[in-house]
Amino acid sequence: MNTTPPRKINRISFLDQGFSIGDSELNAPGSPIKRSHWKPQSSATRCKLCDKTLSVKNGIVNCRKCGYLFCNDHTHYKVRLRNPTGDEKAPQYDSTGVWCRCCETCYFERQHVEINSVDLTEEFKLKRQSKVESEQLNRTKIQRNFIKLTNLLSEKSSVDNIANWSPDSNNCSICFVKFNLFIRRHHCRLCGDVVCDDPDGIRKGCSINVPLIRLVEKLPNLNYQVTPATDEQVKFRCCVNCKNALLFDWKRDANGDNPIFTIYDAMLLQKQQIERIIPQFELLVNDSKESLKSRNKLVQALKDLEDSLHLFRNLFYYKEDEQLLVQPEYAPYEKLISNIYQSMAVFLQDNLVKYKQISDTYKQNSPAPQTPSPPRLTKKQIREMREQLMVMNEQKFLVEKLIKDYTKQRRFDELDTLITNKTELQETIQSLEEELGEFAF
Repeated sequence: MNTTPPRKINRISFLDQGFSIGDSELNAPGSPIKRSHWKPQSSATRCKLCDKTLSVKNGIVNCRKCGYLFCNDHTHYKVRLRNPTGDEKAPQYDSTGVWCRCCETCYFERQHVEINSVDLTEEFKLKRQSKVESEQLNRTKIQRNFIKLTNLLSEKSSVDNIANWSPDSNNCSICFVKFNLFIRRHHCRLCGDVVCDDPDGIRKGCSINVPLIRLVEKLPNLNYQVTPATDEQVKFRCCVNCKNALLFDWKRDANGDNPIFTIYDAMLLQKQQIERIIPQFELLVNDSKESLKSRNKLVQALKDLEDSLHLFRNLFYYKEDEQLLVQPEYAPYEKLISNIYQSMAVFLQDNLVKYKQISDTYKQNSPAPQTPSPPRLTKKQIREMREQLMVMNEQKFLVEKLIKDYTKQRRFDELDTLITNKTELQETIQSLEEELGEFAF
């Protein structure tokens, strides 16, 4: 029988080293943010920023940074945070921290945190300008060679000396396939590069025998010295790079005639104007005179964007069984059209809601009118209120469609805002209908 006493093992406690297991896990990279600084829900009944009543409909959200309670409208922002250390009482901004939901105030405070950054904008502009100029010079060179080639082909002269031919190589300069008995070596008549024959685009469509008349039809304004040949049998070897360089301006002009891009460019300018005016209106809300000017500009900008959106919808959509469908002639652009329409509709809806919130503040700060309002509505007021009612109904239809789409896509995080917007729109519609009374639709 072994009578040796058991050896004593010294164990070091985590507590003896000044931390616990829970703290070490919480301070590890990517760990969840502590909630000890959160204010209890019973401590506030209204949003700290907009004074809106906190409820299930409006939201009861703790900012992960400061811990105070806000509504859904003021907690749409996210920042990277880490858990507090040492004497710190609240989580701190950290570029390697966890993405957390925060209030509007904490989000904009993040911009004042000192960070190390390098601005490469000017360097990028110089490199981009250099590349653009290089490509433009190459297009001019190819265009000059094409004019010379067209004149020689029309005169039925030799075309092998148009460009300096590259030395023969074993591989195609575009797809790098190795030449053999079946894949033959060719030279582009415009740039002289060694390419393979790939008319069916099996590899990269490296080169093809192009009928001269096909390119002349698309480039009729070049300075040809003789009348270009119109015989379909007159062809020449052209690589895909030279073909794209030749047709660069033609493709740009062809795309420029597309009404999708024309209307979209106009809506982008209106969007930029709204994004510029809204902060000004919000800052000047306490100055009645200047605020009124900004308000009028903002209303006009929102109306212009709404008109453009109506034009876009009427031009590219038709309604069938209460559904918006893309016109058949624009079916190839269906995804592009849908993305443009939905993004602009959401932007307009969000800014209408924001404008309404700022306007409420503006009305509270504005002095009460000295004279009572007339008992009956004028024709102008009825027309304006009817137009506003149509706008609200249209926005409600768009929001309901988005709610339906987001529900199908299971994007539940974004549904709260949409449902709130729908409720506010319904209240506004009801209020307008009550004011119009017998003059409503």
